[in-house]
Amino acid sequence: GTRGKMEIGVARTDANGVAFLDYRPTLDVAKQTILVESEASGIYAETAQTIEIQESAPPASSYNAAGIGLDDIRRAAPFALVGVVIAVWATYAFVLAQVLGIFLFRERR
Repeated sequence: GTRGKMEIGVARTDANGVAFLDYRPTLDVAKQTILVESEASGIYAETAQTIEIQESAPPASSYNAAGIGLDDIRRAAPFALVGVVIAVWATYAFVLAQVLGIFLFRERR
C-alpha cells in the first residue's frame, strides 16, 4: 500500500554480470514504474534505469470460493429488523400499560 519511492530488494551480479530479483507487486494497479540503480564498482560507473511493468492480465485466482447464498437473508433482513423494533416497542407499551393500571388501581382503593 505504499506509493512513491521505496526499496524492494538488493541483488548481486553473478560471474556473467547478471543480477536477478524476484518482485511481487503489492499495489493493485495495472502499471508500475521501477527505478533500478547500480553502484559504481571497479571500472564501471554508477548507473540508473527506469523500467515500466504493465499487467497483461489479472492474476489467476488460487481458488474459487463457492457462494454462501446470502441473497435471501439480505432481502428478508430489513423486514426482520422492523419486526424486532415493533416487538420491542410493543413490549415497552405493554409494561407501561401494566404499571399505569397498577397505579390507577391503587388510587381507587
